[in-house]
Amino acid sequence: MRRHVVISSAEQKRREAAARYARTTIALEGGQQAPIAAEQLARFVEGSISIEQAIELVRQSYGLPKNMSAAQVNRID
Repeated sequence: MRRHVVISSAEQKRREAAARYARTTIALEGGQQAPIAAEQLARFVEGSISIEQAIELVRQSYGLPKNMSAAQVNRID
């Protein structure tokens, strides 16, 4: 079940700007946003999930472990 948190229009604009920045950065680096990432980012912008939840859902979709630190990632062979 989706939980929708009411966010202010100012917060939604801030989230939209952050999402646009992320998409632009990916494109400038020659990449393309994965559909699952786009879907979760849209849910973040609308206020139904937090950015932490969006990241976790994308990680889960790729079978990545939860909440790995950079040090833990560097230890994976």
